[in-house]
Amino acid sequence: PTFEKGEINFKWSEPLPGQKFRVQVARDEGFHSTVHEAMLAENHLALKSPGAGRYFVRVGVIDQDGFVAPYGRTQQLDVPRNYWPLLLFLPLLLL
Repeated sequence: PTFEKGEINFKWSEPLPGQKFRVQVARDEGFHSTVHEAMLAENHLALKSPGAGRYFVRVGVIDQDGFVAPYGRTQQLDVPRNYWPLLLFLPLLLL
């Protein structure tokens, strides 16, 4: 994934003709606390950053004939904390 302007951008392999993707993003490895779920015809997803912390992402394929393949390998993602707003208060602390 890439981080850009408050978004996380995911990209994976190109689909075969007629394939769709199901994508899940969760706070836990068991995907019990899902923060985003989508069904997509394209091989990318732009998601507003869900905030700092550890997340898990998985993608599954649905073939043109309706066959739902199991999800692929789970990817772990660490979204860094944004400290820039706190730096605005640094001059006040130095007074």
